[in-house]
Amino acid sequence: MTDLKEAVNKVSKRLAARESKRQRLSSAVRRIGNQNFRIGGKTQDRLINEVARVPVTGRFAGVDGGLLSRSFHGIDLIVTRAVGVIFDYKEGTLAGSSNLHADLKVIDVESGGPGELVLLAGLSRMEAELDIALQTLEHQPDYLLMDGPLYPHPSTRVAKASHAKTYRTIIRKYDLLVRRSRATGCRLVGVVEDSRSRYFSNLLCEVIIPNLPPEVRASFPEVQTFRDTVLLYDTLAHRQRTFIFKLKEVPDVAYGKDIYAFYIKTAPHDRPIRVELVTDHPQEDGETTASAILGLSTFSTYGIPSVIIEADARAKLSEPYMDYIERMMGRTTPLLMRLRREGRPI
Repeated sequence: MTDLKEAVNKVSKRLAARESKRQRLSSAVRRIGNQNFRIGGKTQDRLINEVARVPVTGRFAGVDGGLLSRSFHGIDLIVTRAVGVIFDYKEGTLAGSSNLHADLKVIDVESGGPGELVLLAGLSRMEAELDIALQTLEHQPDYLLMDGPLYPHPSTRVAKASHAKTYRTIIRKYDLLVRRSRATGCRLVGVVEDSRSRYFSNLLCEVIIPNLPPEVRASFPEVQTFRDTVLLYDTLAHRQRTFIFKLKEVPDVAYGKDIYAFYIKTAPHDRPIRVELVTDHPQEDGETTASAILGLSTFSTYGIPSVIIEADARAKLSEPYMDYIERMMGRTTPLLMRLRREGRPI
C-alpha cells in the first residue's frame, strides 16, 4: 500500500506542476487575445473573439449514432442505430420537432481481435450516421449538425488497406453528403465534443508565436504539448471563440481543402467544443455558425447543442439490447458462446 501511495503522489505532483504551467499559458494567450492574425488565407480574426448571441430561427437537424459490440467464441456482433432529430425554432423558441430513426442493425463479423472489432464497429456506426444524415437532408434543414468531425477519424484510416471496400463506401457517402448540403444551401457542421487535437496549440507554436516580440515569445514554453481544449478551458470565457482556422488538408475526401474550424465556449462551466464546417466563405459562415451553435446550447454545465443532445439520447444503446440479442441467437447458434475470459470459475 505504501508503494501505491508513493506512485499516486508522484503522479499527483506531476499533474499539479502541469496544471500550473497550463494556467500560466492560458493567461499568456489571453494577453495576446486582441491581436489580429490571418490564418489559412481566408480569415481575418482576433485570436479570441466575442460571439453574438441571437435568438435562433430556422430548421436545425442533428445526427448521432448508438453502438454496441461483443466478442463470442466463433463470431463477433455489432449493433448500430442512427437517429436524425429536427428542431424548428422561431425567435429562440422551439416551435416543433420530429425525428428519423434508422432500423436497429445487427452485423456479424469475424474480427482478428479486439482492435479490429473496435475498428469495424466504428466504421459501421459511421456508415449508419451518414445514411440517416442523407435522409435528414431531404427535410431541408438550414443547419445539419453531425456529432463528430466531418470526415473519417484518423484512427480509421488503417481500414483503407484491411477493409478497403467498406472504407471507400464511407468516403463516397461523406462526399455525397457534402455535395448535397452545398447544393441545397444547408450548412453542414461537425460538433466535436471531446477533441484530443492540437490544431490550435500547433498554430500558436508554428504561426503566431514566432511573429511576436521576443520578450512575449518567452511566455509560451512547450505550448504545443497541450491539447487544445485543455489549453483553452481557462483561455476562453463564456460566449467566446478562437479565430477560424483551416484544417490541414484532410486526405481521401473530395472537400479536404475546404474544412475550417474554431473552438467555442458555449457554457460557462464546461470545456470548449470544436466546430467544423465545409465552406468557401469561412469568415462569414464561421461567424453565423458560431452564433447558431451558441443559441442552441442552453445548459450552463454542458455545452453541446440541444439538437445533438436529443439525437444522442434517442440513439443510445445499452447493454440489455445486446443481452436480448444474445439470448435470441443463442437458441440456434452454437458458435455464440462467451469467451473463456468472461466465464472463469473464480
